[in-house]
Amino acid sequence: AFFSRVKRFVAVSQFQKDQMTRLWRLSGGDERIEVIRNSTGPVLGARVGVAPTGGVVITASWVEEYKNPEFWIQTALIASKELSKAQIQFTWFGSGSMLEVSRVKATAIAEFAHAEFAGHVPSPEVEYVSAFLYLQPSSVENMSLSVIEALRFGLPALAPSTTHERQQDMILELTNYRRCGENERDQLHHKAQQLA
Repeated sequence: AFFSRVKRFVAVSQFQKDQMTRLWRLSGGDERIEVIRNSTGPVLGARVGVAPTGGVVITASWVEEYKNPEFWIQTALIASKELSKAQIQFTWFGSGSMLEVSRVKATAIAEFAHAEFAGHVPSPEVEYVSAFLYLQPSSVENMSLSVIEALRFGLPALAPSTTHERQQDMILELTNYRRCGENERDQLHHKAQQLA
């Protein structure tokens, strides 16, 4: 009844449109859902006068299975082995159904890697400013609002790649733990050379 009265729906991504169609059992040819990609605000550009605090890699997202916290933990472990625990730290901001189990798994690798699930942070802007890299490990999303926010702050982002994203210089391909760790190592060395 509700859906028959609604003339138009707006989705912020093709993924969201597909999920709405599937979950609401709309026909595949239903033209009422329009995808309007959004932005979180104007480009803030480089973080003038703010030096990143070492190798801080952040993620700001729900801690859910499709966001891939297990991949994130394994990436933290490999990157820490490649660089050293002292050179790189990983912090995930956000809550969700997998927050507690992810905290336990992160604690299990604490001897080898600094990986923290910090929980919900009401205003993560300070975290974006102090980070040197944004990691988007989602298995289904590639250009989430948090990636867009990271780019607004001038952060390079490791995210699942798609054809249209390859045009962005700031987005690096995220394919597997080893490659992701290597990308983070390379980004850290690049930042260190810029600050020297």
